[in-house]
Amino acid sequence: MSDTNINSFRFRTPSEKKSHVQIVTAFLLLLYFTLPHHAFFLFGFPSTVKPADVISILLVASVMLVGRLSKEVIIFIYLAAWYLFCSIINNLQGAALSLLFPMKLLQYSFILAAISYLTLAQRRKLFNQTVLTTVLLIGLELLGFNIGLNWGERVSAQYGGPYELSAILLVIIFFLPREYSGYWFLIIAAFIALFLTDTKASYLAILIWLSMKAFYNLRQILLFTALIMIVGTVTVESRVFDLVESMADFDWSFMVRTLWTDLPHIRNTADYTFYWEQREAAQQGLDLSTWSRLYTYLLVFKSVSVSTMLYGNGPGFYGMAVDSSLLRIFAETGFVGLLLMSVFVRRLAKAAHVSNFTLGFLLIVLLSDVFFSSRFLAFVVLLTLICRDFNFEKNSYSK
Repeated sequence: MSDTNINSFRFRTPSEKKSHVQIVTAFLLLLYFTLPHHAFFLFGFPSTVKPADVISILLVASVMLVGRLSKEVIIFIYLAAWYLFCSIINNLQGAALSLLFPMKLLQYSFILAAISYLTLAQRRKLFNQTVLTTVLLIGLELLGFNIGLNWGERVSAQYGGPYELSAILLVIIFFLPREYSGYWFLIIAAFIALFLTDTKASYLAILIWLSMKAFYNLRQILLFTALIMIVGTVTVESRVFDLVESMADFDWSFMVRTLWTDLPHIRNTADYTFYWEQREAAQQGLDLSTWSRLYTYLLVFKSVSVSTMLYGNGPGFYGMAVDSSLLRIFAETGFVGLLLMSVFVRRLAKAAHVSNFTLGFLLIVLLSDVFFSSRFLAFVVLLTLICRDFNFEKNSYSK
């Protein structure tokens, strides 16, 4: 079976270059996925310098040796161009971030292309090595070693923080093929690690996902619910019970109306930053994490007007704190930005051929601001191609 026949992310490349470039690309991607996000900072370098960013430059060179980008990856270049247009039309309100986001999208397009260039075996090996590294680093964190920027008892492994790690784990739980070797071991490990990240958004995502799955497979929902209860009993902290209790007793309708009335219309980045920093002082009724999300979401909607629904307020308008990638993309780049992102997601869903793929992906980026995280999208593409490979093998054997 030729891997080039199943590679939907196609490249036009001379065959004699392929094997050598693939080996180099696979090694660079291994470093990209496994080196700790803050590794340079731990050795005294500036915190703004990330290993993934340095390695991505080498990956760009590797992809340039291969050939042209496929249409599945080019959509990211279109999205980068739209982000740049939105930055200019909004007079670069987001300052340096307004240019950073288009550059990151361009960077991601080359990284995704590099992943798609690997062979079937290389992709699976890369996934296994990434998961193994995550497990080992979580173990070191539990033993007291500071791998990240000291998140206390919350683990982050090689990623930028607990939120990015929890998003990666949700991708595994949602999309890992049942045929994958060690499936249940990986799922149980992912659930345990997910609770160790202690991110409430991931708990809510799991609850919604299981509710959706209940419509399709009752046995599976019972198994996953039992697994959550077992893992939760062993690892969960009081934060979860605080979340459930506060949400049950909270008058949502009254508080949303009150907050919406009290918050002013947000006209620029300075206004947003000023009121966002007041969220803790304004806390009422809910636990801080849930309150912060509610306050932030309403604050973002207060900045949206009819005139900005098409092209948004510009990339970087909301700084680094929105708590929802879906809301950020809409508010910063408008409906056009959402449309371009949805095209990319639909193409991934078509390649993965996983039930509820689109809903699962949108659920993650709705509840977490991880779309621009260093390795989230790259990991999604890696697992998508693995799903596609398994589907191809299944169809081949059935013929």
